[in-house]
Amino acid sequence: MPNTTSKSTIKNKKALIDFVLSQSETPKLIVTDGANTNIGNFYAQYDTARIYFIPFQDFKADSVPQTTSCYLILNGMTMYLAHQNWENLPAFAKTAHENLPKLLENTSGVVYKMVD
Repeated sequence: MPNTTSKSTIKNKKALIDFVLSQSETPKLIVTDGANTNIGNFYAQYDTARIYFIPFQDFKADSVPQTTSCYLILNGMTMYLAHQNWENLPAFAKTAHENLPKLLENTSGVVYKMVD
């Protein structure tokens, strides 16, 4: 019997990345965990001229050009795979639910809009 739960989980994880990639503005900076960074770069076909996935610890808000749209993806499963603990997240990620507009949420995670 096929494992529909894992297929559903994969679909929901991909939906977070697909949502951000479908936004019309470019360039885009997507801040997420290391595992999601690798997955996102793959789905974006390594288009680093317009789409940048970076891990939480590499994000510096003051270095984002004004012409770049910035998103935060929080995904518990990929954080686990990246050995990323909630306690070790930067403050902007820990407080995203209080300070950033939520654009999409599903059973795998959340997408927030960061800098415009």
